[in-house]
Parts: sequence; structure tokens; C-alpha cells
Amino acid sequence: MSAGELLNGADMEVTRWPARLSVLPGERLSSWLRRIGIIYGCSIDDLLRYDLKLAYLKASELDMKVSDELLKVLSIRTGISAAAIKKMTYPATVPFLISGTPSDRANFRQCSVFREPSNGRQVKLSQWMRWFCRESKHRVVGCRLCLADYPNAAVKLPWALSVVMSCPSHGVMLETAEIDRWSVKFSNQVKDAPALVCGLDRRTWEAVTTGFVQLPGGSVYAGQWFRLLHAIFEELNAALIENDQSKWQLSVWREAGYFPSFDRPEPFKFDKSCAALIAVAIDQLEKGIISPNGTHASLFRKPVS
Repeated sequence: MSAGELLNGADMEVTRWPARLSVLPGERLSSWLRRIGIIYGCSIDDLLRYDLKLAYLKASELDMKVSDELLKVLSIRTGISAAAIKKMTYPATVPFLISGTPSDRANFRQCSVFREPSNGRQVKLSQWMRWFCRESKHRVVGCRLCLADYPNAAVKLPWALSVVMSCPSHGVMLETAEIDRWSVKFSNQVKDAPALVCGLDRRTWEAVTTGFVQLPGGSVYAGQWFRLLHAIFEELNAALIENDQSKWQLSVWREAGYFPSFDRPEPFKFDKSCAALIAVAIDQLEKGIISPNGTHASLFRKPVS
């Protein structure tokens, strides 16, 4: 059956696509469908409109909003379970980062790493953390080495997270790229990633792809990992008070090369550069350079035998 016959629905008895395409590790749903479309000589939009009969869906929104109808028809077409297909989307892998409801925010703020809960935090962040990068249909953040075989290469789920700065597999920083159906173009030169950044990103990758993260003090599920990251950022971003309990804060800031003003209530807003600050904080905690008393600080320390 030709691609034209497939897309025009000439043979409606066919329920399974004749060609099978395996999902690559960490791949997004939109990336997988783009690669399927290449096999049949069509775009994702054409695949949705003419074969799947779901013209109301937008390719650019598939990774964030996936309908049960799409999951059902894709399962029929590919023989892959709807649950496995859904795992290629953010609602399935990191649902707690998407809704941002008041209850979600409250749950995130029940974590503490550096400050004792009884001390409280000096400042509550005024906005829900922006966990996702600003991407578009023609603009993504990715690893140029992972995408070297594009368009056959996969665009991966963790790349869109603002806390992810590097590719742990290749040890290079992620870059913004212009992307279309057939090509991807990077405007900058490849840069090696600091070991601390790769270490943090490796754990976040583990959270997204397996649902768990192994820390020195034990295993935590993905939701708790992101709560810990949120807590560390919020604690680092609190107004600085010049006392013994703030020595850890100054230590992290100085190691990261950041020297904020003492009278600023919120030293910085969250972006990818803040992920490096979080990486420094975790490294100093794990090495024993700082010894905070937060409820969950023990997760970053090896148990004493």
C-alpha cells in the first residue's frame, strides 16, 4: 500500500500500519510520530488529519496534551499499548509539573533541605516555577550529538525541562536549535558540560525515564525529586540573613560565582542558569562542605554504617 493510499484511507480494512517503528529511549510522542510520518512521506499534521482522522489535534501540543482518542487509535495502528504510548508525554511522566494548582504548590513546599521547617523560609516565591523551556514548532532545546542522525534521531522528553542543562550521555551542554521535518540547525559551537551539571541532569533524566532517582540516602520517586529541586531553589532564593544559619547559602552562592545584594528579597528568577546553582548546592551537601538541617538533607548523605 502506498503512502497516498494510506493517507487517503483507500483501504479502510487496514487497521495496522504496515511499517513498525520502535520508540527510542526518552523519545517524545511528537518525535516518534514525526519519524513515522517520514516513512510514509508525510508530516505529522497530515498523519493526524488524513490517516488518524484527528484533524483537531495540533502536532505542537501532543507532548503536553494527549487525548484518549489519540492513544486508542495509535495503539491500533502500531500494536503498542496505549499506556506505553502515553509514557512518551509529559502528563504521564511528570504530571506534577504541569498542573501547577494551589494544592500542588503546597505539596512542593512541604519539602526542606537546607532550612529547618520551624525556621521557615524568609520569602515565598511569588510564582510557580517555570519548569519547561519555551519551545515552538520550529525551535527546540537539544543535544547536537544525539540529533546527529536527524531526521532519524529522537527529540527527547528531558530536554524541555528548564532544570536540564546538558546531555549526560555525551557530556555536552544543550543548545537551542531551529528544527523542521527534515533538518535541525544549531547556531553555536558545542560546549562541554561541567561534571556537576551532568550529575544533576543524570538524576533528572532518571526521574523522567524511570520514575525514580537513586540518592546517597536512598531512592526517591520522581515527584519527590522535583519537590527537592524546588525546595533547594526556594531556599537558595530566600532573602539572605547574616547569621550562622545562612553560611551554607553564602557558600553555595560564592562557589557558583554569584554575589547578590543583601537587600534583595528574591535574588533571581528561575531559568537554566539556576540549575547550575542547584547542582553546586547538592554537591557541597554531598561532600559535607555544608551541613544544613532540613528535613530531607539526609537523602543527600550516605548512611553512617
